[in-house]
Amino acid sequence: MKHIWNYIRIKLMPKHVVIDGNDGTVTVSKWLYWALLLMGLEADNRIYVFRVRDTFGFAVSPKQLKDIETNFYELQYNSKTKTIGFCPTCPSVALILNDFSLPHDSVVRRKVTTHISKDMVYFVIRRR
Repeated sequence: MKHIWNYIRIKLMPKHVVIDGNDGTVTVSKWLYWALLLMGLEADNRIYVFRVRDTFGFAVSPKQLKDIETNFYELQYNSKTKTIGFCPTCPSVALILNDFSLPHDSVVRRKVTTHISKDMVYFVIRRR
């Protein structure tokens, strides 16, 4: 029951990311960070970024990938800009911007939607 309550709270929070092509980072909003904390970010600070067809998304340490060797990225605090984000390399920020038909050096804000599949909560970066 606690799992369902947390999912509803995560689903209702307004969330977005800032995709920065200049330095190749993805910065998460305050509410998205809170949603990640509800999902157990403190226990394991690993973000898995994925691409399915023309959609990009990310999840916090999916249990399904526990024993699989793949790329995970650490969510980090930037003391200079006072923001929280990660720097994915596969798929890269340049690939995300290219698939969204944006210049490689643009800085864009995109909404994030919450989804659940097979006991895994993940976030999808919306094109618009």
